[in-house]
Amino acid sequence: MLLWKDPSSSVVARFGIAGDFLPASGLSPASPQNWAGMAEPLSALFDELDFTLVNLECPVNVGSLPPRTKASLGDSFSAPQESVDYLHAVKCKVVSLANNHSYDYGPPGVSATRAALNTAGIISLGVDRSLTDPPEVCVLNVGETARIGIWCSALEIRECATKSQRGLEPATIERGKAAFTLLKSQGATCNVAFLHAGAEGTNRPDPSAVELMNSLAQTGFNVVAACHSHRTSGFAHVVQPSSPYPAFCFELERDGLLASVGLNSEGRVVLVEAKPLYLAGRGWASAPTREQEESILARFFTVSREILDGSYQREFYKDVGENFFETHWRDLRLAFSRAGIRGVLSKAARLRKGHFRALLHSTVRSGRS
Repeated sequence: MLLWKDPSSSVVARFGIAGDFLPASGLSPASPQNWAGMAEPLSALFDELDFTLVNLECPVNVGSLPPRTKASLGDSFSAPQESVDYLHAVKCKVVSLANNHSYDYGPPGVSATRAALNTAGIISLGVDRSLTDPPEVCVLNVGETARIGIWCSALEIRECATKSQRGLEPATIERGKAAFTLLKSQGATCNVAFLHAGAEGTNRPDPSAVELMNSLAQTGFNVVAACHSHRTSGFAHVVQPSSPYPAFCFELERDGLLASVGLNSEGRVVLVEAKPLYLAGRGWASAPTREQEESILARFFTVSREILDGSYQREFYKDVGENFFETHWRDLRLAFSRAGIRGVLSKAARLRKGHFRALLHSTVRSGRS
């Protein structure tokens, strides 16, 4: 589905941005199939791309490392080294590790994952930094003149880095500006910010994430993408004050969109497309049927319209405010059963500003009804 095109320029290079890749939780090829073979149903969607950027949602090749004890709902995930073959098959050259599962096996799991990806020739970003370090970025050469700059980060996750502790690259406007400056100094012609942001249980993006994404676009990032909620979300373009060309903001989710970005000979964005992906069964992706494509795009455009008119905020807080107390009471009981008072304190420490915003908006809405 074509979202935007500059009719005065020709496309000479393309790259894609997909959402979460979680090769765990029962997702494994059945004999005689292999990981690379499971990507074959997607070949028509990825063949024209020069490379793909993906969020790798779990550690890889952790061996006998013990999983971190979690004092809340949620499992610890890991994947075998062979799962990286799937990424190769969809032309993945860069992965984001800035997500809530990268530290499921602690810092040793992060090191094992980065080593496995490095061996496979895949760049990993967004993890194992402190705030005293500059943001980690990379620039990929595509074609003769295009240079794609990439920065990956996570919004409001406990494992985010501090000045004294290494962790996930935090998604803040300050770190974004620093990353953009680094990318421009390295000659990037097109700059991408890839965020782990949003809330599970809703198609609508978190208003704080939308505000940050818009700010990053205003800073100069040409494409800003986010994933986490595991549902189809929306798209918006943002006018940049210093450029005659718009920037593009995507929420890329589990079911499912591939953002395809076309560049001209100057390395500038001249084409943006949304390509639906369909996930069946345990989560293997394939090209959708016509009916499936229409259903996915209908949800995509519904949320896009809500983002445009601002109504997504009301619907977001309605979605996440439902069963707020029941959900967190359940989590606290599980935390106590797993780790006693220490687990309860750990769970309480994980409550973020977004949770309290959801509670506030839910309470205000209930008072009005």
